[in-house]
Amino acid sequence: VSLCEIVVGVAYSTSPDQLRLIPELLQGVVKEDAQLIFEAARLVRISAFSYDYELEFRTCPLVHDDLEDSMPRLNCRILEVLADHQVQIPYPTQTLELQSNPTI
Repeated sequence: VSLCEIVVGVAYSTSPDQLRLIPELLQGVVKEDAQLIFEAARLVRISAFSYDYELEFRTCPLVHDDLEDSMPRLNCRILEVLADHQVQIPYPTQTLELQSNPTI
């Protein structure tokens, strides 16, 4: 049994009600997979372009291939559940301002 962590960033446009619901949504996704044991889901950081949640869970696969199969399913289900609740995952952005020097 090993501890795994996934960071899930959600957009700044996420409402306070949605932010409060996200840990419960992530817990539900983990509990759908018998190979995974939910530990925690919490808002851990406000980053440059997202609110970041950390999802912690334990794995108990009998075979390494089981874990390799569980992870893509988990990631897809996280994306599906967030989309179902209109929670967006942001694109990292950066603004670059160019300034020209007028000729004298």
